Amino acid sequence: MIIKARPVRRAAPYCTTREAAERLGVSVRTVQHWAERGVLEVWKTAGGHRRIGLRSLERFIAGEAAARPGAAPVAAFKVVVADADAALLRLYQLRLRAWDPQIEVHAARDGPEALLAVGREQPNLLIVDLGLPGVDGLEMVRMLATHPYGAGLQIIAVGAAPPEARGDLPAAIKVHAKPVPFQLLEREVRAAAAGWRALASDWQDEPSITGGP
Repeated sequence: MIIKARPVRRAAPYCTTREAAERLGVSVRTVQHWAERGVLEVWKTAGGHRRIGLRSLERFIAGEAAARPGAAPVAAFKVVVADADAALLRLYQLRLRAWDPQIEVHAARDGPEALLAVGREQPNLLIVDLGLPGVDGLEMVRMLATHPYGAGLQIIAVGAAPPEARGDLPAAIKVHAKPVPFQLLEREVRAAAAGWRALASDWQDEPSITGGP
């Protein structure tokens, strides 16, 4: 009797936008936007569905999406971390810099200090403990959602928040329970930093408009 071996199924070199969004910790629309800007390699199936190249996705996660030979340096990706726990705050700083040496970290121990840091540094990302003293994290997030300083600011909230309070938070804000899920946080921070650098590179590449004849 001859036994025929089953063909080995190779992993597809692509994934859907939803799968990419789950890996990056962002929305499907954000992945679509990055794909449209050329940050991620994308093509469409005969049915019009987007497919993301896994190799470009891995480069993106590693923070290499914006690397271009001879490109001008891109501004640092700024992160403000607000937590009353000094040991945890130090751990945040060590982890963030280990994930990406180009990340600029600013620490705050309470709500007022965090708000001052946001206004002074104009960060790209705020990681905030919802139980901050002074001005608690929930109040701060609501405040920033309607303030000019909050325009374009990505926010990740950490800590316990009652369900009724979470309903008041903008949908784009991620909320994680403590203990801090650093593995998930790393994926989200890397994605945010890579997206910022890719867009910043696009801005640098755009020709400037000058007046005169």
